[in-house]
Amino acid sequence: MKLAMQALVATLVLAGSAPCAAPPVLGRFVDAAGAWSLLGQQAAVLDARTAAAYRKGHIAGARLVAWDAFSDTSAPLAKGLLSSDRELLGRLLGALGVRGDRPVLVYGDPLAGWGEEGRIAWMLEHLGHRDVHVLDGGVNAWTAAGGTLTRDVPPPATGKFEILPVPAVSAAVAEVQRVSASGGAILLDTRTPDEYRGATWYGAPRGGHIPRAQLFPWQQLLDPAGKLLPVERIRTLVAPAGSPVIAYCTGGVRSGFVYWALAHAGVASVKNYPGSWWEWSGRRDLPVEKD
Repeated sequence: MKLAMQALVATLVLAGSAPCAAPPVLGRFVDAAGAWSLLGQQAAVLDARTAAAYRKGHIAGARLVAWDAFSDTSAPLAKGLLSSDRELLGRLLGALGVRGDRPVLVYGDPLAGWGEEGRIAWMLEHLGHRDVHVLDGGVNAWTAAGGTLTRDVPPPATGKFEILPVPAVSAAVAEVQRVSASGGAILLDTRTPDEYRGATWYGAPRGGHIPRAQLFPWQQLLDPAGKLLPVERIRTLVAPAGSPVIAYCTGGVRSGFVYWALAHAGVASVKNYPGSWWEWSGRRDLPVEKD
């Protein structure tokens, strides 16, 4: 595998040095070869794992990113919502090396995390970045393909990312309330079956699920190695075909991954509800079901 990766690197270097060579067109999820191509395009690389995992070793040039560093801090149950301070968001992303004229590669560890890489990718798209990619299978796929890790930590970048929100990829509570009451879209609860039935493990004031929501645990989208299922298989998991989809979890993290996967699979209209169960269960005027 390491020899194969070395050959791949040599191929990419030669391709990059060829006159008028164009980078390959990459999808929302990329394999290790796609990740190498993005590195050759000077992509910002974001490691969405824990700080402890990052310190043990990360892809060279990667900066550690925490999904809740961009959260609304106005109330304890608002953590799933993004801050409304565009100046702050722009500075935070700029320090991570995120620029509008370069791609972004996000990776995590799907078998050990909560889909944070999908949340970060969704957030970047929502804030206006048009060239974001997630490493399929995460850091394990990288090392399995012969990619190396380092403990060297790059310094903060300079600059600021210009925030240009894309509302179409995000659902606010009012829209979810309408769908819950009257239909018009598929609501996917991407938490565990226990949470769906009423378990409150993460500080939510009430247990249960949003009325009309279908249980859709986010990890069912992964194979045993943590890689995404084939897109044809993903499409069969969301029915009826062509219906709009809104995904939620506790705070828009697991549902962010589901959003990214469904969009990658070509689901025509899909949104992430970032407020998710923290926001919904904290609103005593909103109904809750348990079953």
